[in-house]
Amino acid sequence: MGPVQLEVTVKYRRELRGGEKVRVTCRFDYGTGKTFTLAQQVIKEDGTVAAEITGVAGVLDLTERRLVPDPQGRLAALAGNPDLLTG
Repeated sequence: MGPVQLEVTVKYRRELRGGEKVRVTCRFDYGTGKTFTLAQQVIKEDGTVAAEITGVAGVLDLTERRLVPDPQGRLAALAGNPDLLTG
């Protein structure tokens, strides 16, 4: 099993310079299908959003080369702290 990114959109909002410190948020939104959405923000120290990243992902069976059902359950089974994988 392995995570696979199916679609990614990046919206650049503000300039970042080398060495700037940022905080990155990550939200997982699961539905009833084989895919889920990820939403991330790159936030500068002053609270300004520098970038927004959204995407559609899934969990791929590496042998069958197919997306597996219940990606939330599959990722939770692999995670050391499954609570981080919830919305």
